[in-house]
This record gives sequence, structure tokens and C-alpha cells, in this order.
Amino acid sequence: MFKPVAAWLGRLSVSRKLTLIYLLDLTAVIFISSILINEKYLAIDFARKEIVGVVYTNAVRDVLMLQVGTPSLAQEDATAAQYRLSSQRALRDELFKSHQDSQAFVDSLATPVSAEQTLPASRKPTVERARNLMTTVGNQSNLILDPDLDSYYNMSLVVLRFPELVEVLLDTAQAVGQQSPKTAAASSLQATTLLILAGRLDAIRQGIASDYSQAYAAGSPALKAALLPHQKALDDQLGQLLGQVQKASSEGVQPQDQQALAATYGTVLDALSSAWDASSRALGNLLQARVDSLFHKMWLHLGTALALLMAILGLVFTVARLIARPLKQLAGVANDVRQSGTTTCARSGIARTRSATWCKPSTACWRNSTRTASRARKWPPMRARQKHKLSCWSRFRLPWW
Repeated sequence: MFKPVAAWLGRLSVSRKLTLIYLLDLTAVIFISSILINEKYLAIDFARKEIVGVVYTNAVRDVLMLQVGTPSLAQEDATAAQYRLSSQRALRDELFKSHQDSQAFVDSLATPVSAEQTLPASRKPTVERARNLMTTVGNQSNLILDPDLDSYYNMSLVVLRFPELVEVLLDTAQAVGQQSPKTAAASSLQATTLLILAGRLDAIRQGIASDYSQAYAAGSPALKAALLPHQKALDDQLGQLLGQVQKASSEGVQPQDQQALAATYGTVLDALSSAWDASSRALGNLLQARVDSLFHKMWLHLGTALALLMAILGLVFTVARLIARPLKQLAGVANDVRQSGTTTCARSGIARTRSATWCKPSTACWRNSTRTASRARKWPPMRARQKHKLSCWSRFRLPWW
């Protein structure tokens, strides 16, 4: 098996052998580069899937914030929000495996509200199913597995913290909106419920502040400048609501307190909607910047590798030409020698073959050779050879002779 290959390689010129070596090395480089490109595309597809998840959660958020009665969204076109959600469901439910959760959320939106039910009580199932849908989308779209700290903590706000806050706010509004109990046991139960809600509000407030601070620490100054005003507005409103709930838990809920808590509930929802939208936009921008950076690095690495390969190829061809040119000249000279006629310069019975153009019978070489042969007996052998060499070949010496 190896003999035909060796024979074939032996018939190749030097330049073709060097080119073959280069192509074999190039094959290994292309194989390794394809593996690296595949790894880059895995990271790019990972981030692109996260971007799709952010768009889906934004559609769910728009519908949810309308359902819980956000004052700033009262004039929002609910039909447009429903259309965006329907489009995302049709496009992404199969990808995210969220058919069941999205259908449950949509069904909760169509549930009729009785006259006896207040807004918080009627929308409690909607909020729960929206949280379940966002959690499913966050898991299936890789948002939960985000590798960068700045985008991870923005994801935590968008997918986990803010939906939980909506649920806590709804429970608080439901507890405060109830009529004042007439018995001591009912009053004690209401106070305990409000105290628990105050603890939940304080915990979610601290969690939101922690996520913001971690996002600022890992992100750029531009990220902090975009999110900090919304964080402060939301934190101030949550602090005000927390104080009112703590006061109501200790002193009881009075009619004037219910009105103040309802007003604070609306302002908190407005601040939450604004902060949620800002965090979602920041998260999308971070993910898009990551995709652009990955593409930039990939093309930079490929361009550098291509430039190095072209430089190596040029060097290989230069070396091949430097080696092949003198070899080609020597081969031409040898071919001329083989194809030309020969003549014999003889001295003392020793035959030498040279080109007819170098040593013709009519030249002095023959005469000198004949004369030298006749006097060979008189000269010492070494001296005769030296004289013959000088007389016959001194004028026709080859470059390598």
C-alpha cells in the first residue's frame, strides 16, 4: 500500500510536495476552526433564545399589568397587548413547551367577574398563572441559566422578582380592601395577615434592592444610569406602602386608611410597570450586545487565521520556487548532456565521455590526448594525468567539476 504512494510522491516536484504538506496542515486547521465556530454558534444561539424569552415575558407582562389595574395603563389598548401575546404563543409555545401554562393564563383572562368580587380577588388566579407561565418561559429559554452577572440579575428582576411583587401587592390590596371585622378574633386575624404581608413586602423589597445592586456592580455605568431612577421610584413607593401596612396591622384598618392604601397601591403599580419595562429593555440590550460581541470575536479570529494561512502559503511557494529553480536548471543541463552526441578523449587507455560541443575530434583535445598517450611512458603516471587534465579540460571545465 505504501509503495505506490511513495512512488507517486517521488514523481512529484519539490513545489508540489511543499504544496501537499501545506494542504495537509490546512486540513487540520480547517477542522479545528470548524469546531471553534460551532462552539461560538452554540453561545450565539443560547443568547438568541434568551432574547426570544424576553420578548415573550414582555407580552405576558403587558397583559398582566392591565389586568391588575395599573393606572398608567388604563388608556392602553388592551387589544394590542392581547394580539402580541397571541402572536408569541403561536410562535414560541412549541419551542418553550409552554402550551399548558399559556392556555391556563389565557383562560383566566376570560373568566367572568361577579359583582361581589373586587378587582384583587378576581385577578388572583390570573397573577398566579402568569407567574407560572413566566417561570416556564424563563427555564425553557435559558434565561434562568444566563452566564453573565449583569444580565442574570436583570433576568431575576424581570422573570422572578417583579411577578412575585405583583402577587404580594394583589394580596395586600385584597387584605386591606376587606371590611373592618366586628369581632376581636377577626380583628386579630386581619392584623396577623397584614403583618405577614408586611414581612413579605419587606422581603421582596430587599430582594429587588439586592438584585439591582448586583447588576450595577457587574454592569456598566450606562446600565446603572438607565435603571437607578426607576429603582429609586419603586423603592420609595414600596417603603411608603410598607409603612401603611405596618400601621394598619397594629392599629387596624380604618376607612381613610383604605383609601390611602388604594392610592399607594396604584402608584406602586405605576412605578413597578416603569421599572419592569426599563429592566426588560436593559436585559434585551445586554443580550443583543453579547450576540454582537460573539460575532465580532468569531470573525476577528477567522480573519486572523485566514491572514496567517495566506502568509504561510506565500512563504511555502517562495521557498518552493527558490528550491525548484536551480534544480530545474541542473535537470536541463543533465538532459542536454544525455541527448547530445559524445566524443572520447583517451589517454593511456582511459576513456572519458563529454559533450561533442565541448571536445570535438578536430580540436586540440584529440591532438593533445594522442600526443600525451605517446609520451605516457616517459612521464610518471601522476604527472601524466595532471598534464593531460590541464591540456584537455582546462578550457571546458563545468561549474561543478
